[in-house]
Amino acid sequence: MTRNRISLLLAAGLWLAAVPAAWAIDQVHVVPKEGSKDKELITGRIRSLSPDEVVIEQRGVGVPVAVNEIRFIQFEDEPRELGDARRRMRDGDYREALDILERIQADDVKRPEAKTEVQYTVMYCRGQLALGGGLAAADGKNPLVETGKELIKFLTDNPRTYHFYEANELVGNLLVANGNYSPAAAYYAAMKQAKWADYKLRATVAMGRALLAQGRTPDAAKAFDEAISDPDPGELAEAQKQLAKIGKARCQASSGRPDDAVKAIQEIIANADSANSDLNAQAYNALGAALRIAKKPKEAVLAFLHTDLLYYKSPDTHAEALANLAALFDELHKPKHAQGVRETLKRQYGASRWAQQAR
Repeated sequence: MTRNRISLLLAAGLWLAAVPAAWAIDQVHVVPKEGSKDKELITGRIRSLSPDEVVIEQRGVGVPVAVNEIRFIQFEDEPRELGDARRRMRDGDYREALDILERIQADDVKRPEAKTEVQYTVMYCRGQLALGGGLAAADGKNPLVETGKELIKFLTDNPRTYHFYEANELVGNLLVANGNYSPAAAYYAAMKQAKWADYKLRATVAMGRALLAQGRTPDAAKAFDEAISDPDPGELAEAQKQLAKIGKARCQASSGRPDDAVKAIQEIIANADSANSDLNAQAYNALGAALRIAKKPKEAVLAFLHTDLLYYKSPDTHAEALANLAALFDELHKPKHAQGVRETLKRQYGASRWAQQAR
């Protein structure tokens, strides 16, 4: 190798070492579209983040990516633990994800975007655990209230976060879980300002559930009907319509039409993707609730067991299934089964409203 070539290589090495962190290679993982050949991974440098879109720079050109199409963003210099925690989150193991995140030292994360991502991911895991009653109270404080406050502060401090709509939805869900229905409506309304049909529908479905939790069944049915009748044909919107149909079936059961509800839910289950844990958990819990109203406890047990054994990723729906199983086993004169389920419910979701009801 000539001296000139060595000099060129050394110069190139020094130039690369001097490239600022702003030119880091980031990865935007997008939701794969059915039948699409588009890439599921977009690489480049994050130029800007906002509630509606993320702009990633490729060869000097900014490529906008709609937030509702993003699964997650992996920043080039983020801590390894953040990636590990995301994988745990996708499996519904929020406790393990939180334990991993707590190993991250704040001083080790230099890039502001990565710091914000760690902060939000911690709060998201805490929020999901709080919803299911799996987050222990600190100093006697209500985890639902405290986690909600943390998220509200996050939104105030980061108004341009690409987690804006998701965070508003989670705040609303925490408020509803704590019985604070009126303030929850404002956060669902903020989410409904998104420009995509699936996010608008998510907000409408969430409001329907809140109304149903208040016993306002006719109003809840109207909200679910609004979502079901939405004309958007998109795949993401269709997923929300299926959840709205489950909510409508719960309204039917609560209004004295459990047989109609059972029929509607069974049709949803028959056409559901078995990999969609959230949809199936919601459906089987609604089926179990309708069967209980129809005075069919044995069939209801089988429905709730589907959630318990197969679709247990969501703490809240799993806790709901366990609470119902405990009550049903009492009805069926199986005290040992009931006690075993109650112990599981107390151990995993002891602070949940479901655990309080199952005592």
